[in-house]
Amino acid sequence: MDYIVHDNKNNTNVLIETDNRAKDLSGSIIDELIAARRELGMTQQNIADLVGVPRAAVSRLERKQHSPSIETMLRYANALGKDLKISLVDKKQP
Repeated sequence: MDYIVHDNKNNTNVLIETDNRAKDLSGSIIDELIAARRELGMTQQNIADLVGVPRAAVSRLERKQHSPSIETMLRYANALGKDLKISLVDKKQP
């Protein structure tokens, strides 16, 4: 979902792609979680048991059928013996 916001300082309209960027970010984190799970030789069922959810919920998360909460991704990372770090970075200039 894209949003157009009026920038009063520059008197211009700015396109903000918040929904798409959030999906890209969560998708990248999910890819890393899957890679770590496989590297550790763990199954979706192993993760489900450690997180306390049905295996189908882990499968849906890994198939990116919804955008998981930060809490959900933290719980998954914890089950892998990992921590999740999210940080702010400067935007790339066009």
